Amino acid sequence: SLLLWEAVLADRHANRPWQKLRRNWLLLLQLLILLTLVLGIARPALPAPLTFHGQVIVLLDASASMQARAADSDETRFAVAQRELRRLAAALDPGDRVALIAVGPSPSLLLQSGDAAAFRRALEAASPVDGAADWRAAVALASGLATGADVNTVLVTDAAIDEMLLSLPGAVHLITVPQGAA
Repeated sequence: SLLLWEAVLADRHANRPWQKLRRNWLLLLQLLILLTLVLGIARPALPAPLTFHGQVIVLLDASASMQARAADSDETRFAVAQRELRRLAAALDPGDRVALIAVGPSPSLLLQSGDAAAFRRALEAASPVDGAADWRAAVALASGLATGADVNTVLVTDAAIDEMLLSLPGAVHLITVPQGAA
């Protein structure tokens, strides 16, 4: 690139220092390459809805922290989680099987193997409880429900997840609800 600029710069030194820039294809090409590199580093992406096929096991955090309300909204974290899971239910195919586990002090199986309509009904029946979430028991329950090779596990929580949850069956997807609750 420097070799190509030498001819251009030699002409510039002979002329006055503060002159109007002339069109230069080499400059435009280098700016285009720079723009492409900057966009590549920024890694632009379009948000896509979560879609799953096969068996889906949903672990919904129903601990006391999910009862907190966001500062800028009247919705609780649990209501936000339910809204996100309704979007997931809308993306399910008719043949998909869904299990829903409410993770509280004692995890409860709200739906063992149902379709999208049964998942929506079980989701509406779910409610948060007072107490901490027992994630170890929920992971054991989810592992027992997993059948076949095409398993997706979805965690919906407002808390940080530790490494023991990596033992969940199938592909693990994490949906975090807003942390800015008071």
